[in-house]
Amino acid sequence: MTKKIHIDFLCLVSILTYGFSTYGSDRITVGGIELNTDTIRHSTIGPATTLTQLHLSGEQPMDVHYITIDLTDNRITLRTTNADTANGLKKTSEMAKSASSDNKLFFAGINGDFFDVQSTYPDGSIRPRMTANTYITDSHIIKTSPGGFQFILNEKGSPYIDNLRLERGTVSNGNSSVRLGGVNVENINYSGDAAPDNAVTIYTSRGWKSTYQTQFAGTCAEVSAKIVDGDKFEAGATCRLEVTSSATSTGNLAVPKDGFVLLGRGEGKDFIESLVPGDIVTVCNRISLTDGTTVTPLIAVGGNPRCVIGGIAQESDGTRPDAVELHPRTGIGIDKNGSKVIMMVIDGRGESKGATTRQLGDLLVYAGAHEGLNFDGGGSSTCYTEPFGVVNACSDASGERTVCNALFAVANGDIHSREIKEIRFADWKATVPRNGVYTPVIHAYNEAGVLIDSHFENYTLSCDPELGIISKDGKSLTLTSSKGGKLFAEFNGQSASVTVFTLPSEIKPRLQSVLIDGIQPYGIELFASSGNMSVPADASAFEWYSENPDVATVDETGTIIGKQNGTTVITGNLDDREININITVEIATSKELQLHENGSDWSISTSSVKVKERNDTKDGITVSYTTASTVTKANLTFTNRQTLYSRPDGLKISYASDIAMKEMSVMVTPANAKTALIIENTEPIGESGTWNIAFDKYLDTDDAAIWPVKLVSFSLKPGEAGNSSGKILITEIKATYRASSSVNEISIENHSSDEVVTDEWYTLTGIRIQREYLSPGIYIRRRGNHTDKIIIR
Repeated sequence: MTKKIHIDFLCLVSILTYGFSTYGSDRITVGGIELNTDTIRHSTIGPATTLTQLHLSGEQPMDVHYITIDLTDNRITLRTTNADTANGLKKTSEMAKSASSDNKLFFAGINGDFFDVQSTYPDGSIRPRMTANTYITDSHIIKTSPGGFQFILNEKGSPYIDNLRLERGTVSNGNSSVRLGGVNVENINYSGDAAPDNAVTIYTSRGWKSTYQTQFAGTCAEVSAKIVDGDKFEAGATCRLEVTSSATSTGNLAVPKDGFVLLGRGEGKDFIESLVPGDIVTVCNRISLTDGTTVTPLIAVGGNPRCVIGGIAQESDGTRPDAVELHPRTGIGIDKNGSKVIMMVIDGRGESKGATTRQLGDLLVYAGAHEGLNFDGGGSSTCYTEPFGVVNACSDASGERTVCNALFAVANGDIHSREIKEIRFADWKATVPRNGVYTPVIHAYNEAGVLIDSHFENYTLSCDPELGIISKDGKSLTLTSSKGGKLFAEFNGQSASVTVFTLPSEIKPRLQSVLIDGIQPYGIELFASSGNMSVPADASAFEWYSENPDVATVDETGTIIGKQNGTTVITGNLDDREININITVEIATSKELQLHENGSDWSISTSSVKVKERNDTKDGITVSYTTASTVTKANLTFTNRQTLYSRPDGLKISYASDIAMKEMSVMVTPANAKTALIIENTEPIGESGTWNIAFDKYLDTDDAAIWPVKLVSFSLKPGEAGNSSGKILITEIKATYRASSSVNEISIENHSSDEVVTDEWYTLTGIRIQREYLSPGIYIRRRGNHTDKIIIR
């Protein structure tokens, strides 16, 4: 017979593992290799922004992380930022935090462009690193380079991937005009670029401290300049600069603070040499795409190669030496309509093998990209989210690597508001074994779309009764349906839903055999499993009975109480399923149990100690010994390997010695441990003393899996100098207990929730809980040696 019981406290609501099906197809071809896909996460992490994490298994395992941003939502923008440090490098996560403000939150992003490796100027001073390709941030041109490609966002918020060209820009004075060659173009020794011939190149204070084009000394001309009041030096704009120095030709003119240097070669040299201080130069920063279309970039982040063009992943073998190698990868994609941007990171150099640039293209296409670009990868690859930090496995030896710039999704508005305007399930869908307990994670968002609580708890679940049973606290679902269905969460008029899919399950107890002491109850722990997936199951759905209720009883919730010493089998039935759990009851009848009544059962081993004589009497174990010269290694170890009776609270070891003991230690082995646990007392304890060891300081004594505990040995270290003689008497080796008699019959009482008591309280699973945290429900109260089941209303 199937029982459906609503109880006040649901056992074991914590989830171990939930499996999720793929977001797209179950298989994907990546660079000609067919791989299985498993969506580990797909959730909203900010305004109009989702984070998806895939695990690809098969011949070339990969972990893929991508952020999808809907640019049609006016609560969100894209921004770049770069390091504000002396060396020009900073972690992506740190850039996000330092760039955020009261009304802007840089909440999700990836590392950006490749950067140069030169860290010092010729004079040895620190040189800030610079991106390898053209970089524009908030309309400020940081650097231009003729090579590579850029992810571009224009002033209207439209994204592109192209190669920005500045050569259609001009620098003019009166009737004289010359081509604009670029901004902050690097020295040929650093990047292969150089200030172009027959043009004027502009150097700004956001670049380096000088032009550093010394290879053109004598064949170039330079002047310093400042911006005319009211004008701005921005991408796609025209501005005026006032010349502030006479022309020089060293190719290494210092850039004034907040100023500029204009460097000309060929026709540009002639133009610069014609200038005198006070002249006004007009700079037209005209920027175009490769097809000649003029564009006004708000941001531009460089990379190479273009790995997706027109929705097709590109064969990019010859674009860079590492293109065909497996490495961590960072990439950016744009959908066909230009309304969505995909930021992607692929882990590598570990269990996740990494990808080629072609494979990055395939995965960007899978995620929805029509155009795609490869950013800096390898140890630089970083995928950051404000709610969850860095979500990928960075391959750099130091963890997250410092980089030159990064691209972010930015939330605007009242980003710090704590008022909840939307809730969502963290899971995009849940697949749960039948009869398993599903406790969802709920995300809460403010009006700006910012995720302000990633573990929101003040929700209430609901569902069709045919789907399953909602716990009385409204936080969990016990899935009873064989078909699945919709699960809803509500809070203050806000609602969310998730589709729950049912898997056929096998239900097993967590523990096949349990030792109880007749004082602390045990709530049966069940798990519903399907394949590699395992989740808690509701024990109250079963019909339980005890083979020998004189030894232990079990109630309808699956709570077992020991009555007297002995063994019994607890059986549960649900439909055609049967579960059997072996129960051993051991009730301590005194507060202490001597463990050395037969002292000869304890063997003695030593280190740097020689045992001269040993006597075992009713008073204890007496050992006479001498220590070797190296007293720091002197040690006496008493070994018995004795399984402790019942569930003791701890151990008590007493001794008397004519030499002060420096240290003591005890070795115990819980039932669920493969190796012994060493408990140390490193405080000096003198010539005689007692060490009381409370197990709950070192073991999870509420976990039934640790019982029984085995006492393996205890050790003492003499504290005197070497070559000393001593005698020690071990007077007590005892297990200690709280109980001195068996537990009385269980009674059921009604208590109001505001009643003041000072007893010990436990949940039906046996977890101790403070009285002030009790909510209405059924609990176990222990008062001295008497145990009651109490209903709190």
